[in-house]
Amino acid sequence: MNNYFYFTLEPGPHYFCSQESDTQSLLSLVVEAGKTYYLQQNMAMSAELQLLDEEEGKQGLAKCKLSVFEEKK
Repeated sequence: MNNYFYFTLEPGPHYFCSQESDTQSLLSLVVEAGKTYYLQQNMAMSAELQLLDEEEGKQGLAKCKLSVFEEKK
């Protein structure tokens, strides 16, 4: 399934996590004001998260449909 979701964040450090079965992935990112970030979750053998550049992100979004997410605190 090729899904995406989006949200806005305050500038500063943020942590993104992903879990699929027994596999977890964590990505740390310092978010800058006014900038767009594209993260991708690879589901081959793990739930690895990776940061994409803008061109890769836009190309990937063109193949996806909007999904929903649940924020955990």
